[in-house]
Amino acid sequence: MQLISLFGALALVAAVSKVGVLSYSGMFSRRPTKLVWLVLLLALCDVLLFLKNDVPIARFVTQETIRDMKPLLLCGALALAVAYAASVTRVRFGHLAVAGYALCGAVVAYFVIVSDSGLVTAPVAWLRRSYFLSGIALSALLTMQGIRSQSLVIRQRCRTVLGALTPLAALSSAHYVMVVFSGAAVIDTGIKALMPIAVSLVLVVIVLEESGQLSSLRIKLEVLCRIVFHKGPINASALTECLEHAMVRSALCRSEYNKAEAARLLGLSKSTFHRKAAKYRSEKRGEPVCVDHPEAF
Repeated sequence: MQLISLFGALALVAAVSKVGVLSYSGMFSRRPTKLVWLVLLLALCDVLLFLKNDVPIARFVTQETIRDMKPLLLCGALALAVAYAASVTRVRFGHLAVAGYALCGAVVAYFVIVSDSGLVTAPVAWLRRSYFLSGIALSALLTMQGIRSQSLVIRQRCRTVLGALTPLAALSSAHYVMVVFSGAAVIDTGIKALMPIAVSLVLVVIVLEESGQLSSLRIKLEVLCRIVFHKGPINASALTECLEHAMVRSALCRSEYNKAEAARLLGLSKSTFHRKAAKYRSEKRGEPVCVDHPEAF
């Protein structure tokens, strides 16, 4: 009973975090996009997972209803994820990839439903896992194609999406390795319990990047860390220095270490930006700062 409660609690936390990041980013007040529908579908899947594992609370929902709805929602969410990756990268033949993947999802959902009802015997577990892994692989492939785009915004967004997908892909691969080689059941159960949280973290990063708030949030966190580890008294000069340092780093990272573009992002002249960047570069050579990149100057 304790394990079931853990599954239900993690699923509920994942659902709340998905809806919460949409509210924080302000996407609820805008026209719904593929990303918004994707987050809402996955949040609904988490709610169904919570109801499935927490039986006392789910008396008003039958297990048959949850069993039939969950594969449809998951297949729709994965198709939306591929569609979002294709729309972000704007690659050629992206719509064909989305249509083909959505068709495969409809077939997988059909076999899952009829297999649960006992009408057809099919390797449903492997179909579902293959569809899930192929969705992650296709999204990653489309995103990698977008990294070669001529648009700086598209390249930056694709790098963020790809970086967010990497831990989820590693966690999914570990789960399937445990299944294939009959690994430790406790570890596999823990991985499955953490999967909704991992998906939520990926979506949080993507939603914040899509709304343009990820870079500002990184600046705030870096300023906070610099204040915490700052040696000496905290005054207006120290706060200004921490903020300038964080903004210079963020501008260089977002502009791919292009000084002219970084200066434009900060609204500074090239000479002013170069002076500030050189100042922070020469302060602490041992610190892992973006301006120490060999292409920065």
